[in-house]
Amino acid sequence: LLEPYTRLSLEYYGDVPLLDKVGLYHFLKNYAKPDIFPKLSGHAQTHPPGSVIFLWAVSKIFGYNLISTSLISILFTSITIIPIYLLAKKLYGEKVGRLSIVLFLVMPNFVMFTSTSMDGPFSVFPILSVYLFFKSVSSPHKISAICVGLCLSLGMLMTYSTVFIGLYFIILVILSFIVDRQRFRHVMKMLSISLISFIAFYVLLFVFTNFNPFEAVWVSIKKDEAGMGTGYETVGRYVSLSIANLFSFLIGVGVPLTVSWIYGTVKSIQESWDLFPFSYLVTLIIIAFSTLYTMEVERIWIFMAPFIVIPAAKYLHQRNNLSDLRWVISLTVLQLLLFEVMLYTYW
Repeated sequence: LLEPYTRLSLEYYGDVPLLDKVGLYHFLKNYAKPDIFPKLSGHAQTHPPGSVIFLWAVSKIFGYNLISTSLISILFTSITIIPIYLLAKKLYGEKVGRLSIVLFLVMPNFVMFTSTSMDGPFSVFPILSVYLFFKSVSSPHKISAICVGLCLSLGMLMTYSTVFIGLYFIILVILSFIVDRQRFRHVMKMLSISLISFIAFYVLLFVFTNFNPFEAVWVSIKKDEAGMGTGYETVGRYVSLSIANLFSFLIGVGVPLTVSWIYGTVKSIQESWDLFPFSYLVTLIIIAFSTLYTMEVERIWIFMAPFIVIPAAKYLHQRNNLSDLRWVISLTVLQLLLFEVMLYTYW
């Protein structure tokens, strides 16, 4: 559990002393500038500053050591269980909520990577924002919509992958206009409030710290392209990379879970044009073929867990066949064990 954090030239953990030395204000103000950026670890250079700030805050409370860093990261990641359960319960009922947690706890990529990488803590705010969004669209109160914007802001401060959730919300609004005009206006209203909240967060952050998110994302893109390429150098690379992104992620979440998710998604769309899985399917295809990611998505995309386990849980619940459930869980655990034994999962 501790080994990944020892690679100081690559990991955010190695940037904590720098932040402690220069101070939070100077760190944020100059994050993308020559004063700070070249001194950052490899992963920090392709991510926003939230991960380093998170580990720095942990070090202030528990000390700068590997044990507290690893354990707090794992404990913080475990918060994701709560919004996943609440989201599934809100959408499809308590039994689906419970079953979603069971499937989530054996999901191979989440189990493997959340104890050895920062992608676990990265997933908390994106997942929480999805639950709060669906809570806001089923309520006249605006507080949940405001919290959605704040969660997206914090998520984007830790990983640029949070942009997926924003795109998902946009796709959902577009599809609701097409298939559910009755809810469209309310969904659009709540999403607008969330957008205002999101923008307000970064405006205030800029006012108080001079942190420029546009400058930060630009230097991160250029750093990533220098190491991984653009993904569209040739047509062949674009096609192979995009397809590989999709399949590596779906294999990573577990083949049995993927099969259940596909059946559940298709059934939900055919029966009721359920926007929760439908919007995700559209967004997933767009992102997979966007070249925003050049592999490693089985780890980076673990925040998509609720979009897989909830439709799968709903499908298995509707089948009402205990044998099917046992087979899915058993085969998923078997895949998890094989991956743990055969693959290098430190990151």
